[in-house]
Amino acid sequence: MGAVRIYRFERTPTLPGGSGRFNVDVFGADTAKHALVCYKRLPPHTPIGSYHYHKKSENILVVLQGTLECVVGGVRYLVKDNEMIYMPDDVPHATGNPGDTECQAIEFYCPSRGQGAGMDSFPAQLPSEIVDADQVPA
Repeated sequence: MGAVRIYRFERTPTLPGGSGRFNVDVFGADTAKHALVCYKRLPPHTPIGSYHYHKKSENILVVLQGTLECVVGGVRYLVKDNEMIYMPDDVPHATGNPGDTECQAIEFYCPSRGQGAGMDSFPAQLPSEIVDADQVPA
């Protein structure tokens, strides 16, 4: 049997280490063989980060509180507390927080994107025009 681990999310109103994005790999290669789990905290009005994609890794984000802005394949989605979003592999994406309160989310990479220099993460060009999800035909 592999290692069993429990992680307690730091849910205090102040970000650890000051302001800015806070991401921590909770369960990585030292624990999980085929997945990576991260805990994200984004202060209010955090612009979207680097637009990138994973060749093999799918992403699932569960928003615990606040609003997570996700630009996926040139479409903007606003994911609110108690909602989740699936982002397929090989599709560029980036996240931010447009809201007035901190956003906290758990991110699952399946299979793991890896950690460090050899991770499955590749830069992409942010589209010049981003469409809101409610403008995309169903």
